[in-house]
Formats: sequence, C-alpha cells, structure tokens
Amino acid sequence: MLSVILFTEKLNHSSKNKDMAAKIRCGIITIHNIPNYGATFQALGLFRYLVIQGYEVEFIDYSMNKPMASNTCEHSTLKKLLSLPKKLLNYQYYLNSKTKATAFAKFWNKHYKLSKHHYSGDNEFFDATLNYTVAISGSDQLFNLSLTNQSEGYFLPNVKNYKISYSTSFGMSGLSGDNEEKLIRLLRSYDRLSIREDTVAEYLKSKYGIETFVSVDPVFLLSKEDWKSYENSLKLPERYIFCYIMSDNPNIRQVIQWIRSKESDIPTIIVKTCKQKLSITGREESGSGPAEFLSLLSNASYVVTNSFHGCALGIIYNKKVFSLEEERFIGDQRYKAMLGKASVYNKIVPYDTDWSVFNFEDHIIDGSIVYKNLTSWIEESKSYLNESISLCRR
Repeated sequence: MLSVILFTEKLNHSSKNKDMAAKIRCGIITIHNIPNYGATFQALGLFRYLVIQGYEVEFIDYSMNKPMASNTCEHSTLKKLLSLPKKLLNYQYYLNSKTKATAFAKFWNKHYKLSKHHYSGDNEFFDATLNYTVAISGSDQLFNLSLTNQSEGYFLPNVKNYKISYSTSFGMSGLSGDNEEKLIRLLRSYDRLSIREDTVAEYLKSKYGIETFVSVDPVFLLSKEDWKSYENSLKLPERYIFCYIMSDNPNIRQVIQWIRSKESDIPTIIVKTCKQKLSITGREESGSGPAEFLSLLSNASYVVTNSFHGCALGIIYNKKVFSLEEERFIGDQRYKAMLGKASVYNKIVPYDTDWSVFNFEDHIIDGSIVYKNLTSWIEESKSYLNESISLCRR
C-alpha cells in the first residue's frame, strides 16, 4: 500500500512540474537553418530536450547579417557564371548538395517549430518584440562575431525579459582581437551564461568578473534512444566503416588501412562535406539528410571522422571512433572539453602523426566507456540548464 502511495505522489509531483514548465515559453536563437549536420543536431538537441521537459519551445527564425557587398557577389550574375565551370567539374558534388539541401529542409519541416516571423539580419530583428518567458542563445559559434558577420542578434539585445545562453562558443579565436570590448558589453546583458570553452570561462572570470558554466554540447542532452527515433531505415551492410569527413586529411587512408588489416572485407561508407577528392574510396552517401546520416552512424562498426559532432555522436552511439585532428582546428577547445572530461584527449589522431611509432589500438575511442565517463557532466549540464530556466520566475 505504501509503495502505491509513494508512486502516486511521484506521479503527482512529476505532473505538477510539467504543468509549471508548460507555462514557460522558451525562444531559442541559434544557427538552425543551414544544411550542416553539426549545426542541425546541436539545434535539435537543445530544442528537443526542452520539449521533453515540458516547456513550450520554438526557434527564433533569425538569419545572420549578410556579408558586406564588397566581400561577396553571392547573388550576382557574374558569380553564377564564374561558378558554372566549377559546378561542371564537381557535378556529383553539386547533385549531392541539391539532394542534401532538400533532405535537410524536409527534416527541419518535420522536427522544428519556428517563430511566426522570419528576421533577416540585425536591422530587421532589432525592431521585433519577443514575448518569451525565457530567451536562449543556443549552442554553436554564436559568440564568434567574425564568423557571423558581426551579427549581434544572436546576443538577443532586444530581449527585455530573462535571457540565458547554453553551451555557446566563441570559436577558435576565443576573445582575442578587436571584438573583445563589444563582446564583454553584450555578455554582461545576460542573466546566466553557459559556454563551451574552459579557457574563455577562466579568462572572463579573472579579468572581468563574469561567471559562466562550461556545459556539454547539446547533442549530449539526448540519449542514444532519442537520436535513434530520428533515423531513416536504410539498406546497409552488416559491418562497415562510416567515414564522416569535412575535408581531406592525410591520416584517413592510414586509419582505414589499419582497420582493414583486421577485417579485410569490411566496406567503407563515406559522407563528405567538401569538394575535394578523398584519398580513400567507398560507397559515397554525401547527399544524405540528417535522418539518413544518423542511420549510417547508428549501424556502423567503426566511425572515422575529423568532425567534432561526428566524434560526439559516435560516443553517444557507443561506437569505436577514430577522431582525426584537422589542421585548421588544432587545439580546438571543444575537443579538449569533451574528451578531456573523459581523460581521453590523448586519443585524438594528431594531424602530424609519425606512423613509424603510432599505435592504432591506443587511439581507438571506445564510445561506451567515454559516454559513461561523461555522464556526470551531462547531468550537471542538464541541471544547470533547468535551474537557469526556473530562475526566470524569481
């Protein structure tokens, strides 16, 4: 009888929390509308987690400032003419991009909820009145003003109510450069700040007295089972290597050859986001949308990638992962935070690897073990996010 009473009380408490959450309207601003796997998954991770918590959630349909006319001819006839030979030379890439864009749009339409109005750039956005209980600057490099063409909209300067950030990144440049004074002014307008980089968190506290919380990437807010619910069923080999490659890397071939020395007949399935011809061959699925991508990763025996989110999702799916360091991202703080917390940062395959002394076994990231080691950080991040939202009522 006592167990029944306790169970009933637990249900009533859970129902009460859901009712309270349902009264809170959350607006998320992030880079949600480009056909990029990492951007889409981080946006969906935060959105879906908040929906599961019982909040009323939508994306603020904002697009960053366009580059200055002097820096781009994106919409000009000249650019279209100049790009034609490249399209002909990279015809398969062009076809994949078109197929991919269509698949992404279909996925967004199915799984996103957007604000009624679309805001194109700061001038249009700053005139808007946002009626959210909580406004959230989501993940991705929203605090990298160089990347976003100086788009201040991601900092929600026109929000009069409560606003927070969650796992927002400053990018490789951190706080260095001419933007620091502007960034500090914008950061001080938040009620609570959650960011990606440990080094930036320490710098903000020591120099400016700004408190932050270093949180897990939003893809970790959802479980493997949550992500599997977004997959599309595909006809796939029983065992295969899944290569998710953002740019050609001299180490890919070495890793693939080593895996095949263990399993000679294992095929390779490739999703690449670059035009470059890779140093490996295999079945290419670069026109895949997010649902197909998740299915390819879900059923793989090995994941070989030079993408942060490729590595992160490989860990969530408990895969054997080879994470290849990319030359332009050497020292990326996202990897240091994620893999450092699990004490496996040394398992990244260095860009300038000396293969004569390299031990492949030592550089396999065992997703099942790493995920367990990240569990406490994931739970701390969830608690911080939930607490930050709950403070809007005080």
